[in-house]
Amino acid sequence: GLSAPGSGVVVSAPALALLLGAKIGGAYADKARKPALVGGMLFIALSDAGTALASSLAPLVVARLGLGAGRCVSESAERGLLADLGNIAPELRGRAIAANQAAAAAGIALGAPLGGLLSEAYGPRACFLAVTGAALVTSLIYTQLPETATAARIDDDDGVDWLLLLKDGRWRGLTAAEICS
Repeated sequence: GLSAPGSGVVVSAPALALLLGAKIGGAYADKARKPALVGGMLFIALSDAGTALASSLAPLVVARLGLGAGRCVSESAERGLLADLGNIAPELRGRAIAANQAAAAAGIALGAPLGGLLSEAYGPRACFLAVTGAALVTSLIYTQLPETATAARIDDDDGVDWLLLLKDGRWRGLTAAEICS
């Protein structure tokens, strides 16, 4: 087993990669949603397989950092796609986001108990192999989605200074709410 600090590093590694890679992942997702969705999800699958196969702390942390890197690309594209679709049908924006949230919640609500059963029956590595399979299936599904990034966005330079955004109280409030959630 891992020590308490080692466990903390493993659990927090994906969040650290998300924090450090969010701006880059978002910029890539703005150039083309579909490759970011598929590529990010394939990276997630690779990282989950790496988690299952890791035999010591160092490769386990690398795999978990990879998970965060894949998530920052795939999730940026997912949210961008939702925003694009919301712009096409603004009257359905709230319902589309709610459906996305419900799907994520269903994955957690079903995945946690199923993961517990898998872990009891076959060991904890089986959970990560199952998630690897789910990520591979998801990446195949993503190949069927339309590309929604516009040509105008493809030529945009990501010159947004995130620290400048935080000077606006609304962005500070939203950021604080996200951190607390």
